[in-house]
Amino acid sequence: RCRLHLDIGRALDTLAPLATGLAAIEIARHYLEGAALGGLPRAADVIERNVDLRSDSVVETLDLLHGALAAAQEVGLDDRRLIQLHRHLGAIAFMIDGNRADGRDSFRMAVALARATGDNELLAETISFAPSSPFGIDPEFTELAASVLPLVDRASPAALRLRSAVGYAQTMIAPPGLDLAAEFDDIQTEASRQAFALPTFAAPWFFHASPDLTKLRSYPADGPFFTWAWARTDLAAAQRYLDEHVKASGRTTPLMQGVVDQMQSLLALAKGDIDEAARQTDLLEEHAGSDPMFAVGIPWQRAAQALWRGHLELARGLTADLITFPLYPALSALMEADLLDREGHRNGALAAFERAWAIGPQNLGRDWTYTGTLSRFAELAARFDMAERCAELEPLVSPFDGQFILETCIELRCSVAWLLGGLARAQGRLDEAIAHYERALAFETANGAVLMAERTRADLDRLRKDRPAP
Repeated sequence: RCRLHLDIGRALDTLAPLATGLAAIEIARHYLEGAALGGLPRAADVIERNVDLRSDSVVETLDLLHGALAAAQEVGLDDRRLIQLHRHLGAIAFMIDGNRADGRDSFRMAVALARATGDNELLAETISFAPSSPFGIDPEFTELAASVLPLVDRASPAALRLRSAVGYAQTMIAPPGLDLAAEFDDIQTEASRQAFALPTFAAPWFFHASPDLTKLRSYPADGPFFTWAWARTDLAAAQRYLDEHVKASGRTTPLMQGVVDQMQSLLALAKGDIDEAARQTDLLEEHAGSDPMFAVGIPWQRAAQALWRGHLELARGLTADLITFPLYPALSALMEADLLDREGHRNGALAAFERAWAIGPQNLGRDWTYTGTLSRFAELAARFDMAERCAELEPLVSPFDGQFILETCIELRCSVAWLLGGLARAQGRLDEAIAHYERALAFETANGAVLMAERTRADLDRLRKDRPAP
């Protein structure tokens, strides 16, 4: 039976040497059943080629990884393949299966095995996979990466992968002043010079805080997350992209289905359909509500929907944890300031705004909260008629003109032209403010962003009415 499985695996492998998905799973299973007769190395290679957290065969891959590691204890396996198996088991167990403890342990085992080889390039390559596995933004990962980078040539393929991985982790919380787009440009330039293909998973996130959408869209599409690359200027194109992804993806994981639901909710709210946005958030909770990845995102989206409905008490309850969220103190303080002001507590709102300003918009890390936090600074400074603060914010906001402001993956908050209108108005440049509002209204109307357009039209009418006669 063992020999028959091995022969079948070889025959199928010959017919389809680059098979992926369920076909590759079938081939790997036959090799694994023939492990006692030498099939395990080829099983590991097929598994390695097939690992993809967005794949429709990821659950089957998880079972294969467990089987391959069990077989390795009996028949042995070379270090590199053993490291790859542990590394991928860590990624899938952590991100897909929801078993955070096992995932973290598996990745630590991969790192320990790589360290034991004495091969620093292998160690760097192993650690470079951490952001898609247990470590994420964990200080343990960043400290580990920092300790290994000095041991390898920064321009080596392993180091480029590791630097890319570090940047990917930092998109979630970048150190103050770090421009991730500039760092990725440097990494990509060196990789291109060497004709070395970097993984594309990180590229869209590096440009989350960059106004350069042309560069962002030049990268290969990376699943439903890439929807926002189009949503920042064209809601219809973003919807087409997302619909095409859903049509092509077939069977998918709860995690990826949750991402699709989140993107659908974001687009629906941007187009002013609050009921549809709420329905999509309900689906997100149904499909992936138990995944810690969405623990913050679900109430955050519900709070955005509640604010557009004017349900302040509901929004207050939903943002209770967000307002005290320790990773993003400026954003949290600005959320509190906005709510307090809407509730009629202007003094409290001003105090919360000052807490955020003490951190400073110029000192924000260019991570995935950058544009959302910047927009909240600008909106509130204009609302509070802080002319000097508005003057400081204007050059930070202006590079994003012609786009919607994206707050992480949660909400398209407003058009940049609308923010610029408020900043100009607060500084007394009323004609310029009117011109910005007119541009904002045209942009929002063309995109079908009906709620944003209603808000802009009201601001424009109010400004025209209140402007002194020439």
